[in-house]
Amino acid sequence: MPHTQHFAPRRQLRRRQAQTALHRRQWRNNTARHKAVRRKVEFTVLRLTSIVASVLIALTGVVLFSNSYFITPVTGVTSAHTTTTVPPVTQRTVEAPQYHEPPADAPAVSINLTAVPKDNQVPSGLTGEIPEGASGTLVAVPGSQKGSDAEKHYTYRVEYEKGLNINPEQTAHSIHMILNDPRGWGFSFDRTDGNADFRIVIASPNTTNSLCYPLRTTGTQSCRNGSNVILNAKRWANGTQMWTSLGRDINDYRIYQVNHETGHFLGHGHEFCRTSGTYAPVMQQQSSDGGNNNGCTPNGWPVLDNTR
Repeated sequence: MPHTQHFAPRRQLRRRQAQTALHRRQWRNNTARHKAVRRKVEFTVLRLTSIVASVLIALTGVVLFSNSYFITPVTGVTSAHTTTTVPPVTQRTVEAPQYHEPPADAPAVSINLTAVPKDNQVPSGLTGEIPEGASGTLVAVPGSQKGSDAEKHYTYRVEYEKGLNINPEQTAHSIHMILNDPRGWGFSFDRTDGNADFRIVIASPNTTNSLCYPLRTTGTQSCRNGSNVILNAKRWANGTQMWTSLGRDINDYRIYQVNHETGHFLGHGHEFCRTSGTYAPVMQQQSSDGGNNNGCTPNGWPVLDNTR
């Protein structure tokens, strides 16, 4: 018995030491597992963050593309109408006129809504060749004109670039006839030289590029940029080869140019030719030279009938 009592404390000490060593090994193993789990979680979070960022970048590209009209952004993106990389457009400073409310005695011209005849003869207002660039100064066409008797009204202001070879009053009157024709959008468009819901600007190719920036117009296209409808004066004067090759003339193209870009202001996106041989919807892109309009006949009126 004395011998057993002598060694009992040693056995208890060794047992406690063994338990302590076991606890240490378990703690080290648990710590290693925790670290491995933490590394796996951190890797998963980083991977998910990368995926989310890629998706957001892709969605941003889709939104930018879907909101461009006729044109694409100029951040090195390839244009839909060419296979070459688009260089950046240098933005010009365009001087805006000092706008004012029309005077109380400003003439209000009531138009005959059949003023655009069935053969679509639209006065151009041209007095000479359109230059590639003019003054860069925009001026509001003075005076006002009442629209149709439609229930919903929009007010708009016509502006022109000084230095263009056009008669601004005659050009503004032609635009007004187109907007308020019964074959148009079905709203009343009242022209003013003061505050308005939107503005229609007719400008040289160079100034059109600046006003449409950051959208790309390459000196040939028109655009809608915010509440601004920008009409390229070169197109107004000459139209496009595709229209004449498919049996339409410059008058038809001017009607299309006004109604298509105004349609974008009204919230309409692009449409496509539905049936070959029929009239193209006005919101179809119809300005590409050398194209076949997807088999549709060029058309500039929103209301599709057989009297164009």
